[in-house]
Amino acid sequence: MQKHILRGWIALFYSLLWLNVFGCAAPKPQRASYVSPPASPSSPEKTKVIVLRLENAVKKGRADKSSLEDRLFGNGIRAQLITALEQSGRFTVLTNSGPREVLQRETLTDTGEIKKPIRERLGSLGDAEFLIAGVITSYQLSKESKNAGVEADLFFREAQAKTVNVEGSAIVEMAKKEFEGLKVVSQDRVALELWLFEAKTGKRLATTKIEGTPSDSGEKLATSMQQAVRGATTKAVSWMGETERTFRAGLLPAEPKRDASLELDTEKASKPLGKKTLQSVTLPRSTTKIQPQSIETESLLPPSSAAEAGREDFSESPAVGSKPAPKAEKPTSLKEEWGSEN
Repeated sequence: MQKHILRGWIALFYSLLWLNVFGCAAPKPQRASYVSPPASPSSPEKTKVIVLRLENAVKKGRADKSSLEDRLFGNGIRAQLITALEQSGRFTVLTNSGPREVLQRETLTDTGEIKKPIRERLGSLGDAEFLIAGVITSYQLSKESKNAGVEADLFFREAQAKTVNVEGSAIVEMAKKEFEGLKVVSQDRVALELWLFEAKTGKRLATTKIEGTPSDSGEKLATSMQQAVRGATTKAVSWMGETERTFRAGLLPAEPKRDASLELDTEKASKPLGKKTLQSVTLPRSTTKIQPQSIETESLLPPSSAAEAGREDFSESPAVGSKPAPKAEKPTSLKEEWGSEN
């Protein structure tokens, strides 16, 4: 009996000992599992574009011959477009590798594509998706902007002029001379026409006309002409962004085929009409004579003058019932095509 009681106490002792050693031991801290932070949304890839020098059509009847003057105007607005595109955060501007730096209207086909020989001279376009070209049609300075001097002008100041690849200081002097020759108008104004092409195919996707005045920019810049240029480039970037979205959505309408017969021949129209041209327009002479007394009219001339006029006019007048002679058409004005002259 005593042995059984002793065995029970021993069992109870070991049970309590086991609980003290193992059961009451502090639990080991569990290693915290690593939780990776949520991935931040990746920024969208920027659209790669190439911006060519714009064709210079500021002066009426003067074609772009890639002269220093043409390059100053064309590269001046190109530099401002590049700055605005890059500052938008949506575009990366690339440069083509070929010698061709500008596209004129005649370098396009009737369907709006860049002609193959011209495309080859543009060289490699890399992985650019779009190509921007166009025409600058007006650049007008107010008296305030002109008085600010050439160093305040975005097109002709020395820093911008030196971007034109000409050795020596000739381009700087040319820029100053060109700036001084600009006529003063009442309000600063810049106008341009932009063309957007698909880089891989050379097909023109869209065109637009943009005008910039000081009121188009909310920023207060050094001159009102700087504000006009900033306003125009801001509009250009907005148009580029909207056109890109529409193109990617497949909703961009096809450009209509160009009708060459309706285009203005600026070289011919810019020449004044000579005497031979005016003399070639004559009125048809009637073969039937009409007696003066057969027509009752009230003459405002004195009797003698009226009689003389009657003998001359009726002998040359067309027959009754015949169609009137066509009027000579006046030559088409160049104002709409080339814009205001500087």
